[in-house]
Amino acid sequence: RGLVPSRPAGRVGHVAAVGSVTVAGSKVDTMTIFGGQGPNCTDFCNDVWNYDILNNKWYLVYGEFLDQASGSTVGTFDYAAFGASDPSPRWGTAGAVVESWLLAFGGHGRGEPYACCGYSLDLCRAYVASGSSSQVSPLCPFFQDLWMTSLAGYEPFYSQLAAGKHATQSSTLGSAVARLAVDGSLNTGFSLTNTDSQAWWQVDLGVLHNISNITIFNRRDSEAERLQNFFVLVSPIPIVSDRLQDVLEDPVVWNSHIMYLEESSIAVQVKTVGQYVRIQLSGTDYLGLLEVQVWGYPLIEDWQNLYGPKRWTQFLPAADSVEAPLPRMGSSLSGASRGNQSYSLILFGGFVKERPFYLSEVWILDLDTYEKMSAGVYWQRSEPSVRGPSGPVDSLQGPAARFRHASASSRVCSLGVAAESSAADPTYPGVFGITPWCSGILVVHGGSTQATQKVTAAAYPYGFLGDLWIYNLSANVFSQIVFRTVVPYPARRSGHTAVLAGDQLIIYGGQGGPEDCTGGVCGDSWSIPISGPDSCPANCSGQGSCEFGFCTCDTGFLGDDCEAQTCPGSKCAYDYSLHFISCSYCSGNGNCLANGTCVCEVGWGGKACDSLHCPGSCSGHGSCKLGGRCECDRFWVLFVN
Repeated sequence: RGLVPSRPAGRVGHVAAVGSVTVAGSKVDTMTIFGGQGPNCTDFCNDVWNYDILNNKWYLVYGEFLDQASGSTVGTFDYAAFGASDPSPRWGTAGAVVESWLLAFGGHGRGEPYACCGYSLDLCRAYVASGSSSQVSPLCPFFQDLWMTSLAGYEPFYSQLAAGKHATQSSTLGSAVARLAVDGSLNTGFSLTNTDSQAWWQVDLGVLHNISNITIFNRRDSEAERLQNFFVLVSPIPIVSDRLQDVLEDPVVWNSHIMYLEESSIAVQVKTVGQYVRIQLSGTDYLGLLEVQVWGYPLIEDWQNLYGPKRWTQFLPAADSVEAPLPRMGSSLSGASRGNQSYSLILFGGFVKERPFYLSEVWILDLDTYEKMSAGVYWQRSEPSVRGPSGPVDSLQGPAARFRHASASSRVCSLGVAAESSAADPTYPGVFGITPWCSGILVVHGGSTQATQKVTAAAYPYGFLGDLWIYNLSANVFSQIVFRTVVPYPARRSGHTAVLAGDQLIIYGGQGGPEDCTGGVCGDSWSIPISGPDSCPANCSGQGSCEFGFCTCDTGFLGDDCEAQTCPGSKCAYDYSLHFISCSYCSGNGNCLANGTCVCEVGWGGKACDSLHCPGSCSGHGSCKLGGRCECDRFWVLFVN
């Protein structure tokens, strides 16, 4: 309607990320939001907003409106004019922050459902794995693209600055005027001077610009060799003198000497501020130029850091990818380190058009340089194991398939934020970025899955989940944190948010059952310690150390809360890299009861089950062997009932 809104329209399923920019020399903390679904977006949103947190003010970064004259949708910024693009309207996009970068994956938008792989997730995977394509049709309303933009401020849009600008030269031969070198075409002739002493050609960009490089295209006729032994000059003020030596002595003029052109063109790296670009010969000759392209961008103003248009970069699965996450919405994306300085993205869960609809997949993408990722990214599917606090348990199952869950990642490796930051020996038991195996944790809470009428099911009856899981990146292990339900705890929900602040997981809002949240909309906030000394049952009864909600019991104690006494001949060792406790009870030859008493296996005896035991001690006429079997002395016979 031609009106600029003062705040974003109400929506759901958008991406929100906190960052900071610098305005007038001061740091401004901001929240950036993108996309979502809401009635004021017609259906799906692709607008971008920055929120100045301390000053409580919204800034529109990018939006679209319906032009009344043409009846078409018009953006507040023309990305196509700069050879750039932005994410299409969508909701259910997964977002993650890595350092000062926002990354967004997938989502659901406008499209045609038939353009997806079909109604079988397995068939769709087979289609991609067969080499038919690493991507599904762009018409599929579910996306699998990855986008990245900066949260630290304005990223400039590079363009060709010289095209159509005012150009002059030391003289003109015939009709080969100076403007032919900035007409934007390589097919309309070239500019040409007479045989002047130190002939020059110059373009005025109009205003000061940050100039990154200058590309010079040589004439294509038999006289091309005349373009040699020349200087490229850039100045913020007019270049007055025709004498090259005077120009080179001017301290404000940037210069670069080119002796020969080995190809028909040359790109000169500049990286300076200027308005006037001159090309000038050192000797006397004709100066002919087919085209001069000056690449750069206008000077950045403070306001652009706060509400200048975002420059997005899209990364798609590489054409030769063996496999990649299929298009989905409602997954979670988290940034984590898998080495001292390298980062990875962890993608979990989501909802797809194909059966089984709800996913519990884990995908990992190692982040690389911009140039390498622009050529295509390589996702790796992970197959996490599931362990309880005391080692592998075959009966344990991993997190249920889900979407619209909340997740958060932490760099904590073992004992908690306070203990690790003040540890005298930072390499034990593990500190992020120092201990090689340590990659931190991913916490997953709640979400939506298939609704069920089974009363005992975790998602009964509306499909909302309330479970809490920790994914140990180093060990590739999922472990469930079971919290007490005899005290208040969060209702099952989906579409909520989560953040790790120190050792505390904080969740807020979401959608839940009508009996749990008024009108099915939750407005409550909860916290629970995930790491550190307060995250374990009964604080390990003071008889163990607490890590990631699991007790590592001191010698002589056992149990989830280290309350029970262990038995003689028992040993436990905590594997920090695999994140579970391996215990051997009663010398490995019996079972340990909660009262600290061993029940020995057949053939073993003693309080610690560490001595061989045979019936009647072989009546004093033989020796006791493994398995509790007597080997009788000579002349004595073994009788077995």
